[in-house]
Amino acid sequence: MTGLPATPESELWIVDSVGEAITVLVLLEDEAEPIVVEVSPELLPDDLEVGGVIRVPLGLVGEPLWEQAKKDRDEEPELPSPP
Repeated sequence: MTGLPATPESELWIVDSVGEAITVLVLLEDEAEPIVVEVSPELLPDDLEVGGVIRVPLGLVGEPLWEQAKKDRDEEPELPSPP
């Protein structure tokens, strides 16, 4: 990960699980308690994978605009190389 923070206009979310009817996302923040949400996959970018990161713009009152989310490959954690 590059370590670039989310901006006041966006948040970074990591994909925890992907299902037919629901996708579970975890907010990438330095919080003691993670923020977990369930979102319809229809609102999110196609081809999301577990461990992927999306950048979600925020609306006028800070609400996530899921339908405008974009994959952010630069923020995805690097997996260790196999031995």
